[in-house]
Amino acid sequence: MVMAVGNRTFLAERVQLIFSDSWASLPINLINAGVVALVHRNVLPLHVPLIWFLFIASVVGLRVALYLWYRGAPVSEANAPVWARRLMVVLAVTGAGWGVGGIVVMSMAPPIYQVLIAFVLGGMAAGGMPSLSRIFTAYLVFAVPVLLPAIVYFAYQGTELNISVAVMGTLLLGFLLAMGRRQEANIVNYMRTAEENRNLVQDLRREIAEREQAETRLRSREHTLARAQRIAQMGSWEWDIVNDRITSSRENNRLFGRDRDAPPYSYDTVLQAVDPEDRERINEIIKNAVAEGRAYSCDYRIRLPDGGERVIFEQADITCDDDGRVVLVTGINLDITDRYRAQERLRGAMHEAEAASEAKSQFLANMSHELRTPLNAIIGYSEILKEDALERGEASFIPDLDRINVAGRHLLELINDVLDLSRIEAGRTELFLESVELLPFLDEVVVTVQPLVSANGNRFTLDCPADIGEICTDVTKLRQILFNLLSNAAKFTENGEIRLQVSRFTDAAKAGGAEWVRFAVSDTGIGIAPEDLETVFMAFERSEAGRASRYDGTGLGLAICRYYCEMMGGVISVESGAEKGSTFTVRLPPTVREDERAGGVRAE
Repeated sequence: MVMAVGNRTFLAERVQLIFSDSWASLPINLINAGVVALVHRNVLPLHVPLIWFLFIASVVGLRVALYLWYRGAPVSEANAPVWARRLMVVLAVTGAGWGVGGIVVMSMAPPIYQVLIAFVLGGMAAGGMPSLSRIFTAYLVFAVPVLLPAIVYFAYQGTELNISVAVMGTLLLGFLLAMGRRQEANIVNYMRTAEENRNLVQDLRREIAEREQAETRLRSREHTLARAQRIAQMGSWEWDIVNDRITSSRENNRLFGRDRDAPPYSYDTVLQAVDPEDRERINEIIKNAVAEGRAYSCDYRIRLPDGGERVIFEQADITCDDDGRVVLVTGINLDITDRYRAQERLRGAMHEAEAASEAKSQFLANMSHELRTPLNAIIGYSEILKEDALERGEASFIPDLDRINVAGRHLLELINDVLDLSRIEAGRTELFLESVELLPFLDEVVVTVQPLVSANGNRFTLDCPADIGEICTDVTKLRQILFNLLSNAAKFTENGEIRLQVSRFTDAAKAGGAEWVRFAVSDTGIGIAPEDLETVFMAFERSEAGRASRYDGTGLGLAICRYYCEMMGGVISVESGAEKGSTFTVRLPPTVREDERAGGVRAE
């Protein structure tokens, strides 16, 4: 607060003082101008003093108008500089009116009248100092135009008397300006001191009020804390290690089955309340924390005096003296009995769910095997019947047999996907590693998927360098990954472009600069909405566009791709947007190691 006052200039307050005090000086200006004009009416042409008087009267009128304007729009800190400049302009015009008018009259008046005019000008300059020096610049622009023309005039006359008058006028002007500067500084200091005193008084009153409020809040918070601890079933305590003295809050005493206002007790008293099975562990945790001077947290069971059991979560902090010795332990105890029991029930439910999931996976695996045998028979018999129909010329049966064959193959494909997924979830999927040259392998993939790509009028491009080299991985699973991605691209793209880009790159962020092989399948199809990107690799999840009736599928293909990539130490990602196409990127190590086969290494 003091610094803010020290930087202030109080311009608004000083402008206000000048306006309020200079109002009384306006009649004096008119009276002085009238007296001068009246005295010179017989020694000068009448129009000379009359014009001077009328000019002074006009200036007074201008000052009255400025004062009335100010009364209508009071000065503030924001517009104080503007009002100060307006005031200085009017004062400069007033001073020039007196000074220039005085020279005109003196040049035409007898010597005795010149002295009178010089006296009047000096009086005007001196009389304006008390009110105008609140802003020294305002007084400066008034006093200098009043006296300086007369000083120059007497000095120009050259006589000893006139030069003496000019010197005295100069000394008077210098004295008045010096006094004006000092008075401005005194006024600013006075205002600063007054405001500092007001601020000190306000701060003192505020501090007293804040202390009273703080005491009230403290008492209220003590009650609130006690209620909060009671509601949260949480107690607080302090352990004075030097005196082995533990002081508990009322709620903490209640948690341990003691009287709420029970007296302080020792560490052994607490330890005896701990369940015997947890006692040794808890004692070791606390003793080690105290010996090492660090905070600790733990949970344990306690035996209540009535034979009941309660589970407590304890968290504490350590306070050391200047020599680093632990002297105080402060902590809280939280009743987590309900949460502990809920966690026990949750763990039991999780075990049951895992067992159910394992049974489900085993069931799916077994059922998938059982379903594939009759489906293969249906597909085979449909093909045999089709051949018989062609031989007998019974062409009317062929469309129905084709529908049976297509439906059977589609169902077999779905069952194969479910079988693959169930194997993965059951942990029965293994990797069979072999080395293969990538370029011939990719040519085989292209030949296989080309009919699917062409079916919707799409163009297919393979972008792979000739020196791409070989990869040591599970070739069958890599082929299935690429088939799934390319068939999806062909399914969701019409009259567009599908591209498979293959490259090698080195990840500089990994130690030793790990090498990876990148497979990127991009298309110009319907794309995937941003809200579906997070779930696109989850089993049985399909994007909103993919749920349309024209696009068949179970939502298992991408999930299987993700599982296979992770099994081979890689990762799969997607970039897409609605109606902007999609790019699925698979990153695999060029050589799968034993740790990668366990899923221990992932491409970032």
